Amino acid sequence: MHNNYSILFCIFYFFLFFTPTNSNAKIIVNNINRPSLLSSKTDSTFFIYLQNNYFWNIDSKYSNKIGKIGFGGVGKYKKLNFKQELFYSAYESVFYVKSEELFLDYKPWFIGQKKHLWSWADSVWKNNLWQAEFYQNPSQPVSMGLLGLHLQKQYNKMSYYVFFSPVFLPRYSSNISIKSNLIRSFTPWLHSVPVQFNNLPIQYKVDKFSTIKLIAKNSIAFQIKYKADSKVFINSAFSYKPSNFIFIGLKPALSADALNVNIKPYAITESLATIETGVKKEFWSLLLSSSYRAYKKKKVEKDYFFDKLSNVFLYNIYYSIKNNQGHSIFTSYQKVSGYKKKSYNEYIELQESLFSYIYNYLDAVTAGVIVNNFFNILGSEYKLQVTYDFKQKASMLSSNLLWKIKPQVRLLLNVTNFYKSKKAEYNSNFFLHKFSNNNFIQVGVKYEF
Repeated sequence: MHNNYSILFCIFYFFLFFTPTNSNAKIIVNNINRPSLLSSKTDSTFFIYLQNNYFWNIDSKYSNKIGKIGFGGVGKYKKLNFKQELFYSAYESVFYVKSEELFLDYKPWFIGQKKHLWSWADSVWKNNLWQAEFYQNPSQPVSMGLLGLHLQKQYNKMSYYVFFSPVFLPRYSSNISIKSNLIRSFTPWLHSVPVQFNNLPIQYKVDKFSTIKLIAKNSIAFQIKYKADSKVFINSAFSYKPSNFIFIGLKPALSADALNVNIKPYAITESLATIETGVKKEFWSLLLSSSYRAYKKKKVEKDYFFDKLSNVFLYNIYYSIKNNQGHSIFTSYQKVSGYKKKSYNEYIELQESLFSYIYNYLDAVTAGVIVNNFFNILGSEYKLQVTYDFKQKASMLSSNLLWKIKPQVRLLLNVTNFYKSKKAEYNSNFFLHKFSNNNFIQVGVKYEF
């Protein structure tokens, strides 16, 4: 018999295994020159909001609404820095804690959950190599800080950053449930899992596991950064830590009545190294980056099996130009080396798109444009971004409107469209492919105090 806590914990992490992958080349939505919110925050701001999310698939006409109400705060109180949010998803009937930062500042030491720019390329390409994400809404992933002990020192043009922790925070995703041996999701982001195998029903069962052993894994990371001047930098970072994702071991057993699949979560340790150089000028930016990711071989229990993990090199180039108004155009390139196609145990032929890990990457060549405050009517702010991937023939259009009715009251309207050419090969493991020909609309009101 499993205790309820362990079952809920396993259900939560099992969804991490099924969530769609962030396309590493297509959702370049962060302004790379945007400062950290806490870096300029000297006091605290709290807010409440109401929001409705509408998801619509163009091809299947499938639609879904997810409304939520939330409360949060950002800022600092004495030595405590925080960026936290609690919200209730009405459609799912679930509360979520969106924890980005919560740490004590004793410079040069920091204790707690703190964000850090480990890699400029990782923040631009959203590869999610260094810091886990809050992934409840995959179209708007948010990076979460690493939990542990941080040390940051500056010596003239050289700086270094060291991190250590005896525990880790994995990726946080949407809620699912396992009832009557079936796995169910309450959001449009998750495709239904297989329910039949060779005309036999598939029955899922969560095996007993230790929650403490799962998250009690040591992490260590360090970074050395050199600035030749105020515009040119060289960055090198290395880590030895658990992967940001929980991996799932599968143990199939075929009977006359059903295919029984036992499930058990595992944390797998990885080595990660990044070296990059770049130039950040007032009106243009250039980035060259190379990363290597290697997985430590994991011993699993008898009869459990994993997808084969590939050690990969990632090469990234990013270039952007902007004008006085903040409008910019950019182009980027990503090359993947060493990735091997996944191979599954022949005994259980489940669909690859449903049992796939979130460490996959694509070669990509993208170009895009970002328009800031194209118009300003009655205190409104408008941002438009269009990104196209020539390699994968996929695109994303994101339109964001923020209207400040009063200093404390804001209205928000976001429209995001994902499109993929039908002539291109479809691969549902990747972000834009997963949401191809889908619209995502978000409307909300926010009050700050």
